[in-house]
Amino acid sequence: MFPCEKMAGLIPSIRAFIANELLINYNLSQEEVAKILGVSQGAVSQYTRKLRGKEILRPEIRNELKDLCKKLMTEKTDLNAEICNLCKRMTMYI
Repeated sequence: MFPCEKMAGLIPSIRAFIANELLINYNLSQEEVAKILGVSQGAVSQYTRKLRGKEILRPEIRNELKDLCKKLMTEKTDLNAEICNLCKRMTMYI
């Protein structure tokens, strides 16, 4: 099984975590977060209201995502590439 197959069900929760992290800790607007995630502002709103991405992520994944958010804000890295790398590393936790 490919890493992306194992992680596919967690993508909404990963987006929700990133959205909340960027909104709360980096004071971005929902529109700015939507642009980073490549989703609509409405999707970001649903993530923050826990209507999407409700699955609880393991602490290891949350820690990786906090680091990713910091990297997004300081290095303007490519989110898609970072998520692919995360999935490759995280399959051992699921």
